[in-house]
Amino acid sequence: MFGTYLNHMKYCFLTFLLLASILVIGQTPENKTLSFCSDVGPVELQFAGDSIRGRYRIVVVKDPFEGIIKGTFKDGIIEGVWIDPDGMGRIIFAFSADLNEFTAVFNNLERPNHWFVTPWRAISTTSYPQAAEEIKRNRRCDWK
Repeated sequence: MFGTYLNHMKYCFLTFLLLASILVIGQTPENKTLSFCSDVGPVELQFAGDSIRGRYRIVVVKDPFEGIIKGTFKDGIIEGVWIDPDGMGRIIFAFSADLNEFTAVFNNLERPNHWFVTPWRAISTTSYPQAAEEIKRNRRCDWK
């Protein structure tokens, strides 16, 4: 029964990714760097055409660490890989129409068919000051 629930959740998230990509078709931030405050720490993504390189810092653990992201951006979706001291895996980002927010899901190459159920959420550093207090409480922007 729990497996059916997880399959349903994956289907719902993939549907969300498809709908989000429809909203941002044609928006490619050419040669631009976007910074985000996420629920686990800061994220920086550098766009060069459809190529993405980025970095992140996980600050919600006892010993914070950094990782990198490499991927391709198309129609509001980044498909790529993450690499950090915990390992590596695939990651898929879905952006809002204005590219000011993203939700991401990821797996680990040790278990490639297992996608982590809790998504990674972020808001851009330019939108953060105007965000609701509830969102600010749950986002981390500091690289320290």
